[in-house]
Amino acid sequence: MHLWRLAVKANDEGEYFPVWGTCLGLEFMMIAAGNDTKVLENLNSINHSEDIKFLKSSLISKLYARMPEKMKKYLAHSKSMYFNHKYGIEREKFMENERLKNFFDILTLSVDRDGK
Repeated sequence: MHLWRLAVKANDEGEYFPVWGTCLGLEFMMIAAGNDTKVLENLNSINHSEDIKFLKSSLISKLYARMPEKMKKYLAHSKSMYFNHKYGIEREKFMENERLKNFFDILTLSVDRDGK
């Protein structure tokens, strides 16, 4: 939590300080930024491969703006993204949480086996 607070403070003060969260790290960031321990929900995404959908916001992001189109097409159409987690957050629930909506920009989306 200490590193999270330092990163938020640096960004608030105008210093670009990215934080990457994978799996449990992303879950932690959703809970911390959303100030809600119940923001995550069960997903059917254990040992699951899926495409990702790039949103318009990804076009200007530091993470994806320079990614070659060939790579984006591959990620969007080859089910090459591997997921192995039980929890996540649906876009609608994310958007209902004002803190999350104002803190993060959604760049990509994916779905679990049930389309959630």
